[in-house]
Amino acid sequence: VMEELRQYDVIVLGDVDVRSDWLTPIQQRMILDFVSEQAGGVAFMAGPTNMPYRLTGSPLEKLLPVRIDPLFSGEYESEITSDFSAELTREGREHPIFQFATATSPSREAVPAGWYWFARVLSARPAAEVLAQHPTIGTAAGPMPLVVLGRFGRGRTFYFGSDEMWRWRQFSGEMYYDHVWLQVLRTLARNRKLGGACPWRLETDRREYEPGQTVSASLTRNESSAAIEEDDVELVVRDSHNSLVHRTSLRAGSSDRSALSTQFVPTSTGLFTLSVDGGHESGCEV
Repeated sequence: VMEELRQYDVIVLGDVDVRSDWLTPIQQRMILDFVSEQAGGVAFMAGPTNMPYRLTGSPLEKLLPVRIDPLFSGEYESEITSDFSAELTREGREHPIFQFATATSPSREAVPAGWYWFARVLSARPAAEVLAQHPTIGTAAGPMPLVVLGRFGRGRTFYFGSDEMWRWRQFSGEMYYDHVWLQVLRTLARNRKLGGACPWRLETDRREYEPGQTVSASLTRNESSAAIEEDDVELVVRDSHNSLVHRTSLRAGSSDRSALSTQFVPTSTGLFTLSVDGGHESGCEV
């Protein structure tokens, strides 16, 4: 069966109950390996019956780029009578998934209204990218994440916190709906199309720092003979709540073009996650 799975680049899971025979534990572990080892992509679309809370304790829970709220079972105490428009984060405004600019709709920051139901979660996982969040409702970690991109092993993961994107078709036809799903599939399939091998390595000069110490970070290629094209490559620093705390440009040295580097002094203490945004000719993300 794994050979059949390797014919695909992306798996999309809707509002399904993985505890049933629909997906056996063995099949779930195969999907886990498909993402982590085969550089595949998986998308989760939340729904009021099963997703994502039925994933609790299952092998697939590891793939979710959000943390499940154990107190939310999909139902709200009262009927939801007003819709809302998701609020894009900085990462969401810059990501192709939500760049809707056209000749008739020049805005690239507006997400169509039309969502009523959404799944409550605790937060995004560390190092995941929140692309859209609820405009008024939050959690202890910050605004409620609704659209989240994540990484697991060599592959990519995606979470969509509502099953009501189909409502966009009522007023805008297929334009927004088709655009989002096309870009989601392209994003999730990218690592597998590239063979899953990322030529980049991001590292710091140490793992722990005292307050006030300077952090030195570098981005290098695994193939030492290849140079890096400097093109607005930025180091992104996030705290344990996945909040953006620092962005700084990575620059090549005057004599060494095989690496980009930067230095910064953290303004707070805690556990931080570093990632790179922009500039790579391969589209690989580290």
